[in-house]
Amino acid sequence: MHRRRLPAPERAARPWPGRHGTPPALRTDDMRARLAQQGSEPVGSSPEEFAAFIATRIPKWAELVRISGATVE
Repeated sequence: MHRRRLPAPERAARPWPGRHGTPPALRTDDMRARLAQQGSEPVGSSPEEFAAFIATRIPKWAELVRISGATVE
């Protein structure tokens, strides 16, 4: 499954206390099924947890880009 979330600058507003976690709309069985069909899974996490998750992915994808020889035009 893939986690999809848009990164924001460090200066972005922090969520209000108590607002962490998966939004109620994403907790419904119907929405979870739709997301699963797309290869996604709703995950509630704090901005710090998400930053740590992304930090673990950067080296992996950087290496794959390097191996592929892809460049920015």
